[in-house]
Amino acid sequence: MKRPAHTLLLIDSNAITRADFSAPGALPLRVLEGKRAADANLEGAVKAGLANGGAPGKQVWVAVDDIWSQVLALPVAVVSGLTPVELASTLAAETEPLSGILAANAALGYVQKSNSAQAGAHDFPVIAMDLFARDDIQFAIQKAGATLRGICNVHDLPPPSSTPNTDERERLQRCLNVLVQNPAAIPVISPAPRQIKPTRYWVTALLLETAVLVLCFFHLKGLQRDTHDARAASEALQKPRQLLEALKTKITASKAELAKLEDSNALTSGLLETIAQNMSRQRRRIPALLESLGRNKPVNAALNSIQAMGADGERVEGLSLAPTDADSYVLKLDAALAGVGLRAQALSKTAQRIDESGGPWQFVIQVVPVPPAEGVPSSAVTARNANAEVRR
Repeated sequence: MKRPAHTLLLIDSNAITRADFSAPGALPLRVLEGKRAADANLEGAVKAGLANGGAPGKQVWVAVDDIWSQVLALPVAVVSGLTPVELASTLAAETEPLSGILAANAALGYVQKSNSAQAGAHDFPVIAMDLFARDDIQFAIQKAGATLRGICNVHDLPPPSSTPNTDERERLQRCLNVLVQNPAAIPVISPAPRQIKPTRYWVTALLLETAVLVLCFFHLKGLQRDTHDARAASEALQKPRQLLEALKTKITASKAELAKLEDSNALTSGLLETIAQNMSRQRRRIPALLESLGRNKPVNAALNSIQAMGADGERVEGLSLAPTDADSYVLKLDAALAGVGLRAQALSKTAQRIDESGGPWQFVIQVVPVPPAEGVPSSAVTARNANAEVRR
C-alpha cells in the first residue's frame, strides 16, 4: 500500500482513532480504532496511534481532549498594533494564571474571532500545553519518519453526527479540511521551528577561503613556470620564424594566466578586508551592548547579571514589573544592536508571583552574533576592476 500523505490522530481518555488520507478533501484511505491505556500519557498515546497500522502519513495532525482551552477577551486598546510575537507573549501571560503553565514554557495556539461578546474587546480562543510535552510528541512523530503539522483540541473539530447510519469517514474528512485551512479556522499549536546553527556559515566561509588560497597557490606556480619558459624563449630570438611565432603564442597564454591570478589576488584582498572589518565590529560589540542595555532598559525593569557564554553570545538576566516590559526590551535591543552585528532574542520570562498581578517577572535575554552575509566584498570588486583598467 502506498504511504498516505496525511494522518489524523483523534485521542481521548479512552480511545485512539487513526485516519490516513491520500490528500485533503478525500475520504480516508482507512480508519483504525484502538484503546488508550489507562496509564498512557499524551506522548504514549501518540506513539500507540502511530504504531497501529504501519507507517503513518508524511504529515501528522494530532487532536486531543486533555489540553487546556479557553476563550480570552482582551481590550482592543491592549492588542491593537501588536506584532504576532507580541500578541503571543501577551496571550501567554494572560493564560499563565488560568492554565498553570508558565508563559515562558507554554506552546500556544490561537485565532481571533471576527466578532466579540464584549464591546471594545477581541475574543481569542486559545489552547495551551507545556513546550516539553509538545516537543516529546514532535520527536515521537519524527522518529516514525513523519512531520508534525499541528496539535488541536478534539472538541474544536466537527462532532460526530447524531443521525443513524452516518458514515464516520465523512466526519473525519471534514476534520482534516478544517485543520488544513489557511488562515486557521481553529486554534492549532504549531511544531517547534527548526533551529539553524550559525557555526555552519563560518565553516562554509572558511572552506571557501581555503579553496581560494589553494587556487591562488597553483596559479602562482603555473605563472612562475610559464615566466621561466618565456625567458628561455626570449634568449632564442635568433631561431627561425616558426620558433618566434610559437613563442608569441606562449606569451599570450601567460598573460591570460596572469590576468586570472590578478583577479584571484583581488578576491583574496577583499576577503582579508572583510575579516578585518568583522574583527573591528567584534571589538565594538561589548561597549555597544552595554550602552544599548542601559539606554533601552524600561523604567520598571532592573538587570541582575550579564554573563559571557562564549560562542553563544551573552546572557542577560533581570526583573520587570510588567509582563510586556521584557518583550519590548528585546525588540528595542534587537533594533539597536543590528548595526554592530548582534541580535537579541528572549529565552524565558517567569512570573515570580509576589504581587497580585503575578509579578514581578524574571526574564532572560540572549544576545548572539549575526552570521556574516555571503558574497564577494565590495573591496574585491574594486581591486579587480582596477586590475582590468591597468591591463587595458
